[in-house]
Amino acid sequence: MGNGEQLLLKIPSRVHTLYDAYCDILLAPVSASPVGADKDGAGAAQQPADAGDGDEPDRLPGALCAPVPLAEINPIESATPLVQKEFFEKTLLAMVHGDMPPYADWERLEVTPPNPLCGTCETSDAYALKPIQFWSHEMWGIATPCANHGWAHAEHVTLGRWHMRRVKCVFDDWYLAGRETVCSKCEKEKTALKKAVAEVASTLGDSNDPALSLQLDILRAEVKACTYYSSTLNPVVNKHVFERYPGIGAAFPAILTHKAAISMEAMMVITRAARTSQASHDLEAMFHEFRTVKAARNRLGFYQVASNPNPNPNLNPNPNPNPNPNPNPNP
Repeated sequence: MGNGEQLLLKIPSRVHTLYDAYCDILLAPVSASPVGADKDGAGAAQQPADAGDGDEPDRLPGALCAPVPLAEINPIESATPLVQKEFFEKTLLAMVHGDMPPYADWERLEVTPPNPLCGTCETSDAYALKPIQFWSHEMWGIATPCANHGWAHAEHVTLGRWHMRRVKCVFDDWYLAGRETVCSKCEKEKTALKKAVAEVASTLGDSNDPALSLQLDILRAEVKACTYYSSTLNPVVNKHVFERYPGIGAAFPAILTHKAAISMEAMMVITRAARTSQASHDLEAMFHEFRTVKAARNRLGFYQVASNPNPNPNLNPNPNPNPNPNPNPNP
C-alpha cells in the first residue's frame, strides 16, 4: 500500500483449485492443425491415448479434456481448451446469425475475449481464453491463390470452414484463424491421375514389366503430391499473395510451419538475437522470464477477483448523468 502497509488477501481453497486448472491450460502442449492437407487427413485431431475409455475421473473446471468436434468447425488440436473452441464457435455463429457484421466488413481483424478482471471469475475458464486474429483474403476483396499453381488457379479456389492455429508470442499465446480452401482444378487433376494409376495398374497386372512398374510408381507419387485442400494460413499461399500484394503479405502476423506457429514479434526478437552475441540459452531465459511475469500478473488478478465477494461494485448507486454541469446555467 502507499503507506507501507501490506494488503492481505484471504484466498479460499477453491481459488487454488481453480488456478491449478488454469495452470494446466497455460502449460498445455501445442500441436499443429493440418495446413495444405488432403481431404482424407484434413482436420484429424490427435486424441489422447485414454480418450473415450470412460474411466477418467471428472475434471476440474477449466481443465483440459478431449473436446467433441463442433459441427460447423473443423476439429482442431486436442490441446486447445474447450472454452477456447466455444469462444471460436460463438464468434462464428454471431456472424451467421447477424449479431456481428460479415467478416469482410470488420474494422479489426482481431476478436478479443472479455477481460476476466471485469467478471465474477467463478471458474478459471476466463483465463484460458486468448484473442483470435482472423485472416482470409475476402477482407481485401482479392482472390485466394492456389497453393500448388498460385494465381493461375486462383479463379478455381473456393473458401471453406474456419480453423485455428495456436501462435506462440513473446509474453503469451494467441490464436490465428484461417479458412480452408479447395482448388477445383487441382481436384480434377488428382481425379485424372487416380484414373491413370488404375489403368496402368490394370495393364500391369501380375507381370513384372519394369517400364510399366516405373510408370506406376511415378503416377502414384504424382497422386500423392497433388493436393487440392489448403488454407488461407498456408505459407505458400501467403508467398503468392506477397508477390502481388506485398502490403497484405507483409502484414501476415505469424510464421507458420506444419508443427508450430510463432508471432512476428517473437520472430523479430529471435532474428536480432541471431545477429548479435546473444546466446540461445539467454534467449530462452528471456522468454521464460517474460512469460513467467505475465503468468504471475494473471495469477494475482485471478486471486484478487476470486477472493472479492463483490468484484464489480458500484460505489455510487445514483451516478450523476451530467458529471460536469455548467456552473452558470441559463435561466
